[in-house]
Amino acid sequence: MKEKATELEFLKYFFSYADFGPADWDVRDIMYADFKRRTGKELPEGYEPEEW
Repeated sequence: MKEKATELEFLKYFFSYADFGPADWDVRDIMYADFKRRTGKELPEGYEPEEW
């Protein structure tokens, strides 16, 4: 049986390869704003758009 990835490993992989097409930056901006609104927290280091 193969080892299972952790949730964090998968999410880091998904984040680095997900592409929402022509609206990619718009979708990400909406997701970031929604995360901040729902949690009251800032994005983790390395995930702010200006850090890419």
